[in-house]
Amino acid sequence: MQWLAAALAALRYTSGFRTPGRILLASGAALLGLSGVGILFGGSGGQQLWVLALHAALLLCGLLIGERMFVW
Repeated sequence: MQWLAAALAALRYTSGFRTPGRILLASGAALLGLSGVGILFGGSGGQQLWVLALHAALLLCGLLIGERMFVW
């Protein structure tokens, strides 16, 4: 689900619709955070590694597009 939100956000953001792209990216980040908390308490080491990698990718995307909302 997070990948779909990220793909839609990227399409919206690059086509000039900054606010809807930001909203979709924020909702994907929220889903990633909630699933990360769930995996932290009940997931395997491999799942935790994937969540860590996806959080790093989200941080990198925030740095690339220059949105402070995703970098703080």
